[in-house]
Amino acid sequence: MKREPRIGAQWRIGILVLSAVGFLTGFQTDALRANWKYAGESSPGIEGEKTLAFYDSENIEYLADGNVKVWVKNVDASEIEETVSGDQSILKKAGDKAAQSYYPPYFLANPDSSESADSYIAMIAWEEAANRATAKPRAKRLYELNCGERKILTISTILYKSDGTTSYSSDFDRWSPLIPDSTGDALRKILCR
Repeated sequence: MKREPRIGAQWRIGILVLSAVGFLTGFQTDALRANWKYAGESSPGIEGEKTLAFYDSENIEYLADGNVKVWVKNVDASEIEETVSGDQSILKKAGDKAAQSYYPPYFLANPDSSESADSYIAMIAWEEAANRATAKPRAKRLYELNCGERKILTISTILYKSDGTTSYSSDFDRWSPLIPDSTGDALRKILCR
């Protein structure tokens, strides 16, 4: 009977442990993998809270038929503002990005000559805040955009309670026309080629 070298067994145990840790924490490291970019804001909803929408720029999927799949998360505007005002490093990083000529994709896709430099820097700061683990989403949605027909499909929706637990999850399968000046329309302007 051939005995396996001890180092090989330790190696397999190490891989098994790393795999288990990756699997168990995969959902928690989502914020580390995503790069959330500003995509617009929504009117106050049922709970009266205005939310800011951010899309995951790292995991955009361009499909062969020209459609685009993208995750979007909505965060209470008050939470984003609180995060920005409570962490001076966010404003410093936003200022550094502006000095390096970074422009948020939303800003580039929706040029407005009346926008002030402050609102441009605020947009960058919101993106920085949205990428912090403390920015708890109110909702995450997976959308598919039909660029040619200007339609949007909500593939999946997850709604969160204020404590971060899931309150609703659903799948959909109906295409809707993009509403002008909506977050979906902003995503079309940013993502469709």
